[in-house]
Amino acid sequence: MKSLLVVVAATVFTATPVHASAQEGHRGVHFSADLGLVASSSSMSKFGVSEKISGAATAFSLTAGGAVTPSLIVGAQVWLTSANDPNLTITGAGADDYDGKVSGTATVRGFGPTVKYYTPSDFFVSATPSITQLKVTGGGSDESDWGLGFRGAVGKEWRVGPDVGLGVAGVLSLNRNNWDLDGVSTTWSTFAAGVVFSASFN
Repeated sequence: MKSLLVVVAATVFTATPVHASAQEGHRGVHFSADLGLVASSSSMSKFGVSEKISGAATAFSLTAGGAVTPSLIVGAQVWLTSANDPNLTITGAGADDYDGKVSGTATVRGFGPTVKYYTPSDFFVSATPSITQLKVTGGGSDESDWGLGFRGAVGKEWRVGPDVGLGVAGVLSLNRNNWDLDGVSTTWSTFAAGVVFSASFN
């Protein structure tokens, strides 16, 4: 199995209302976390050579904030997606073209302010404009410059205790990062989408 970082560098040159009651809504501090699986793809094109790192990835986020209104939460979120031994596709590199599994990880990490809105029926939508970074390991470790990104979620929660809700959501993340590989400046675009299970405390 080829090493991810070595190959890449060499060829470049998210029953009942979540709130205590429908009348009260959300109050005070709010903490939430989610964990699930997404399909992830990071790609770039330079000098006629295209590279894509793709595969199933673990998605995770942690949020801390507070209720501004009974339906609106604002706070901060940290999140990541991480693909282990992903697929690497290289085209336009002649004899170095490649399509197969590689050993290593491809991880996007991000953080930023977040807004989460609940409907009276406990559906929710959240949005997190983010600062992001792409990191690759395998035969070494390297990471991109920090860039801009976004993470969003749409889901539903159910109350399982006075202050605890459990839910499920669809998540989407996007980011774009500049990366200097072996002295060559490249720009990588990453897209990930999938399903996560969530827990919240309010």
